Amino acid sequence: MPTHTNGGPGALNSIGVGLKRKVEADLAACIGCHECLQACPVAGPELRIADLNAATVGIIPPSDVIRRFVWECFQCGRCVPACPVGLERDAMVLWQKSNLYPRPKAYADQLRLMGGGGGVARRAEQSLLNLQARPRLKGLAQHVDKRTLRAADTLFFFGCNIFSETGTAAKVLALADYLGCNYEVLGGMRSCCGWPHLLSGDLARSEELMDHLFGRIQAAAPREVVTIGAECYTALKRLVAVKGEAFMPVTTASWIRRNLHRFPIKQVADPLTFHDACHISRKLDEGEEARRILRQFGYLIEMPQSGGNGVCCGYHQFEVNPAQVVHLRKKRLAMARQTGAGTMVVECVRCLEAFAPLADEAGVRVVDLVDLVHDAVKDDSRMKPQPVHFTSPITQGRKGPIPAEGA
Repeated sequence: MPTHTNGGPGALNSIGVGLKRKVEADLAACIGCHECLQACPVAGPELRIADLNAATVGIIPPSDVIRRFVWECFQCGRCVPACPVGLERDAMVLWQKSNLYPRPKAYADQLRLMGGGGGVARRAEQSLLNLQARPRLKGLAQHVDKRTLRAADTLFFFGCNIFSETGTAAKVLALADYLGCNYEVLGGMRSCCGWPHLLSGDLARSEELMDHLFGRIQAAAPREVVTIGAECYTALKRLVAVKGEAFMPVTTASWIRRNLHRFPIKQVADPLTFHDACHISRKLDEGEEARRILRQFGYLIEMPQSGGNGVCCGYHQFEVNPAQVVHLRKKRLAMARQTGAGTMVVECVRCLEAFAPLADEAGVRVVDLVDLVHDAVKDDSRMKPQPVHFTSPITQGRKGPIPAEGA
């Protein structure tokens, strides 16, 4: 199989070694039934499984059709349950991404400022971004790319998502303040989780950023790390699997559900429906946490999930084919509207960014799960609950700020 050994996107770091082994085994077991491509939201009828397999192992050079397919794949994973023998076509395509050159300019444009390192020019651009975003971020600005982290029970890891104009990060911290949580915050481009880079096929850069993130998390020695992004959560899960269980990765939905008895509940008049984030629901099978919360806030109507109808937001296509992902997003919103629900709830900030701009045209409201709880807290006139803390054994006995790796 083709590999790169020059330290570029296809270099065989530990992620690449594992991926290569997985792909070799899956390709050997492929029966060529074409079911994976029929379930794929971006594969066209001209794409043949035999050609795709041959190009993956380097028997033939990738055609223009294959190259376009590989770059447009946003790793939603719909191909995996479609395979009758349980293979992971998304991993095969990711391997191809790591070995295809030249990379689309859209990929570079999207990832350019994500992550630390990269020399003086990158750091200068990141510093300028931080300065420009400061008025909009308000209180969040103090947490962007800060050099020291305080030891805390809970670390809210926002990474690049701290800049999201959805305001989700600030709302999560408002909920934490309402509960009186002992927490610290890690956010900014220089603490990017590296998962977008992995989804782009840049395996070496991805691992570099994940290792950097792990070092920063260790500085705060939290018991749990809570994140608002599905991709960030997946990266945290991998870190725990590889590095050992130094902390517990937690989705915002899981954190809210654990504290739901301490939050007010504000009933939503119109029925709700729920959009599953690919990486949380389809790939990690953890979509039930959000649903348990939604059933407390209103009547939940499920969108059809069978027959490949679980449409992804397509965020990590990196705008290679904008018209294509907009079409898919409109399709998903139409499905939400057809349920009779007035609101489609998401649990990932990237999904919210993808769907919200199209919501008015579709006639359905799009909100994050955090929004429902935040609205209830904002309107609550009761006395705030007493804080409940739990402490990591690592942080016991520590006082004051803990030096962290330089941002």
